[in-house]
Amino acid sequence: MRPLLPPFEWWKNPPPTKMKIIIFDVINHEEFLKGEDEVLKMREIGPIVYREHLRHENITFHSENDTMSFTAVRSVEFLEEENEPGILNRTIIVPNLSILAMASRLNDAPFFMKIGFNMLLRSSNDSVFQNTTIYKYLWDMDGQLMRLGEKLVPFMVPVDNYGILHTIYKSFTDRQNVKIGTAHGHEHFFEMNLYNDRPTVPGFLPERGDCFATIENSTEGLYYPQRLTNESVLMYWRKTICRPSYLHYTEDVSVGGIPGKKYVLPDSTYDRTDPLEGDCYRGEGEPVFPDGLSDASKCYHGFPIVISKPHFLNRTGDWVKKLEGIAPSEEAHGSYVIVEPLTGVPLKECARSQSNIFIHQLSGFSNPDLQRFSGMVVPMFWGDICIEELPLLIEYLMIFVVVWVPTLQPVGTFLAYIFGIMTLLYGLRQLHRLNLYTMVPQGR
Repeated sequence: MRPLLPPFEWWKNPPPTKMKIIIFDVINHEEFLKGEDEVLKMREIGPIVYREHLRHENITFHSENDTMSFTAVRSVEFLEEENEPGILNRTIIVPNLSILAMASRLNDAPFFMKIGFNMLLRSSNDSVFQNTTIYKYLWDMDGQLMRLGEKLVPFMVPVDNYGILHTIYKSFTDRQNVKIGTAHGHEHFFEMNLYNDRPTVPGFLPERGDCFATIENSTEGLYYPQRLTNESVLMYWRKTICRPSYLHYTEDVSVGGIPGKKYVLPDSTYDRTDPLEGDCYRGEGEPVFPDGLSDASKCYHGFPIVISKPHFLNRTGDWVKKLEGIAPSEEAHGSYVIVEPLTGVPLKECARSQSNIFIHQLSGFSNPDLQRFSGMVVPMFWGDICIEELPLLIEYLMIFVVVWVPTLQPVGTFLAYIFGIMTLLYGLRQLHRLNLYTMVPQGR
């Protein structure tokens, strides 16, 4: 990890990765509000394909503790040629995130605050469903309730635009500090110490009583620790899911002739842990979130966002029974990484997660349409970020280091021994000649 060397230059400006966004569109909103349908019927729209760019800036080496600091900057670019023509202008019907999120946040608030919310909701004429375009849903969402709330109760409206990708990428610039030197050993190479100058997930402040949600020893997925084994556990960090995730070894595989180890995200990733008091992602208050859901509200201005596997893969809580159109599969919705174990370079990886709105059992709200969502988990979208191949230079370097070098090493060792013996014999012969020369009497 030194300037001008291939691993450093590849990491500094890595090739962009494809990001696919799949949106959940509601197809029975009228029947649901009338009570004719007890379940919310949803269908997938997409994928909407973007290219995510990542660059690392302001790089500083700290020789005193064998670490490196840098600023990671992420941005996205819409790929016109890989999307259905006009897909961003396509009309969809989705739950009104601002209404549902604000109601869920106020569920345990004093009664007078709920009265104020009810008055704002009646004044805004906003519906619990929105007819909008995919572009607005991703990049430019607002509503009358948001605009009224921003004027009257600004502490309840921390943002004026809750477009999904706008929210994610408007501040995707973060300072990190990682271990790179020999002092930390192979097993801790490129693991994080600090994220935005703190050892905890953004939004978690232990000094004010929050859970200590650590980011220490996690990586952002461009490099993993070195000399990995079957017992190694990888800790992957992605800001959008508001937590690190652990990946466990499953099998040895080969990618393009390079041997690797496959690590997968287990089914229990978003489950509650024991003891429950140490589970930083159980949600605040009672009841705690069920298995399969992870609280992300601290990363999203307190909005009740929960993360799950796409389509709630391998988790079938009661909330799933209130949804139709959920069809999980390991191949389409599982997350994994295949890593070359000697160097920690990922050969192939896919990170997939789903964002949902968690709605508490609502009470004290006058809008009957709002009450229909009581106790539901409403999917918003899920994302798929995959690295399918390495740049050619890095691929060739990997093949040389992990395929050719071990093969050539015995030959090289044998040739080195032969060369050493020949050099020794040559030296002894020269020494013998010198001794003979000095023993012959010299004439006048």
